[in-house]
Amino acid sequence: MKREPFRPIIKSILIFSFLLLVSGCWDVKDIDNRMIAVVLGLKSAEDDNVEVYMKFPKPETMTKGSSGGSDDKPFIIVRETAPTVFAAINQIKLKLPKSLDLQSIQTVVVDEELSQKGLLPYLEFIIRSRMVPVDANFAIVKGEFPPLFHSKAQTGDSAGMLFNNFFDESAGGSPIKSNIRIWEVYRSFSNPLESCLVPVIRADEQQDTPISMEGSGYFTGDRLVGILPQKNLLSYSILSQNVRGEEVMVVENADVRIQKNKIEYTEIGLNSYGKPHVHLKVTLELSLIDSNFLNKISKDDLENKVSSIIENKAKEIIEVTKPEGADIFQFGNRFRGKISTDQYEQWPKLYKDMEVEIEVKSHLRKTGLLKY
Repeated sequence: MKREPFRPIIKSILIFSFLLLVSGCWDVKDIDNRMIAVVLGLKSAEDDNVEVYMKFPKPETMTKGSSGGSDDKPFIIVRETAPTVFAAINQIKLKLPKSLDLQSIQTVVVDEELSQKGLLPYLEFIIRSRMVPVDANFAIVKGEFPPLFHSKAQTGDSAGMLFNNFFDESAGGSPIKSNIRIWEVYRSFSNPLESCLVPVIRADEQQDTPISMEGSGYFTGDRLVGILPQKNLLSYSILSQNVRGEEVMVVENADVRIQKNKIEYTEIGLNSYGKPHVHLKVTLELSLIDSNFLNKISKDDLENKVSSIIENKAKEIIEVTKPEGADIFQFGNRFRGKISTDQYEQWPKLYKDMEVEIEVKSHLRKTGLLKY
């Protein structure tokens, strides 16, 4: 009987492939042998040290639900102070009874004082070490850390879901909430042609909700230089083209929903004095939700009112951020072909002298109960 010469080779390849598939399982640590951090906090401390906070869900909460007793919080808080974040994390490891796992961190928060000093060294640690997911939410904390970290979700959510749900795009039924990831902040700090907005939060003293929104911080380089009030965030979302079709405006006698927005840059360049100049047209598509029956308002009046509010708020934002060189609308990226690469680092100074013309037009598509 004639033997098939390739059969032993095929068997060897199949066995080797099987070993490759199962080999990774031998080094996997059981979840019971890990302390899974879900929130990381960085706070400025004395003598240029940094205080690191970590929040862990209790194992009993993860498997059996919250147990009764005097201490019914479903989480554990650990903190340590050191000259660097890595040194503080190593000290935290010495306190833990199990292996530390940072790959499940959903939110990273820093205090206002640390943000004003400069955040790039701490973000570089996260990016380079790969210990923390770069797509985790990022926020600035105004006020003290302990009340925020010890806050417990009223809905019974686990330790990390309190922050994660708050930064969800539709959290609270309102999308008018700045939300940014670590990699986006790092990209902005590394690019002189743009800046970014980072949400600013604090622990709610009334405890109706554990977290309250204070506004959005803007930066010069990697340093926090100011905070925009929450009321201006709608205009920012429109000019940044982040409208999701759920934004609602209350305009005198009517509530309108912004369904779509379109932005057209009609002019981008340098004027005769070498100063940047931008002219953009914003077109909004609106739908009516309800109106006040006791007052009359025309379709044209409502459209003009919406356009005026958005236009004035946008100009107000630009006038506030220009003196700091904080290009939160990222106009600088549109000047890549207009200025030399040597001028990129000078963009924050150029932005201070920039001329911005904004024209907003609104179109009401669904009038509903609107009275003429």
